[in-house]
Amino acid sequence: MIIKIIRTNKGKRILCKCDCCENKFESKYAEQTRRNKKLHFCSRRCYIIYKEQHPESWVISKIGTNCTGALNPNWKGGRVKHSKGYIYRFVPNHPYAHNGYVLEHRLVMEAHLGRYLTPKEVIHHINEIKDDNRLENLKYFEYTGLHSKYHYILRKFGRAKVELVAVK
Repeated sequence: MIIKIIRTNKGKRILCKCDCCENKFESKYAEQTRRNKKLHFCSRRCYIIYKEQHPESWVISKIGTNCTGALNPNWKGGRVKHSKGYIYRFVPNHPYAHNGYVLEHRLVMEAHLGRYLTPKEVIHHINEIKDDNRLENLKYFEYTGLHSKYHYILRKFGRAKVELVAVK
């Protein structure tokens, strides 16, 4: 607890009362205000004693600092839009998750197929809108080469011809 501010030739100082032993002590003004301290201690020993006697006050101050998922105060439902337009979902136990996130269109196709997709398998958005993850809008390719061939035929002959080639 801060009692009063003192100006000395050493600079601005604060007269404080220890929150553990209630002794009065002098401290640097900048040191106490910069850290935005709510508790003040005269020594490291008093700090440790107070921390052991009041564990609940330390838990409350740390809420959200190391929490992931729905426990974090910044949680927005686990759906994140990437700068390139794709949507990522938070699925931390997925075998191919990167930092706990997986592309949503891959999750939709995995649910349809009933198995996990391997990293080589490619999912294509038919209408080329990257955040439209309806099953009707997704096309499955076994590997990147087939996906590239599909785009080549699409550029060369147009969408009508691609449908004929895809049927054969």
